[in-house]
Amino acid sequence: MEKPMERALDLLAALAARLGTTADHLWPVLVRQAFLHGVVLLVVGVLLGGGLLLVCRLSARRSWELGEKREFSPQEGPLIAVAIVSGVVATVLLPLTLAGGVLRVLNPEFYALRYVLEALAGK
Repeated sequence: MEKPMERALDLLAALAARLGTTADHLWPVLVRQAFLHGVVLLVVGVLLGGGLLLVCRLSARRSWELGEKREFSPQEGPLIAVAIVSGVVATVLLPLTLAGGVLRVLNPEFYALRYVLEALAGK
């Protein structure tokens, strides 16, 4: 049984043989694309973090106002539900996007190679 690493190297060698000099031009493009993907993930993470802070701030302010009035109007129910759902979604997605972005910015070659190997394996 062939080891996965040997199979990957064979696939890369076959790809380089088929592409010829194109492989020399393709690799920098793939590395640059992996880096840009990381930057986009970081921007999305920052926007999610900002949105999460905004929702938390507005929810805290509204809770303070409701606490003073001791009243709750039915129109505020959907707003509170949206705030809770968006807060939970942002809390889950924020670490994932920031971590993925940082990893892709710091090591774009790994993700470019991973993309090539996944494409060759047919995933």
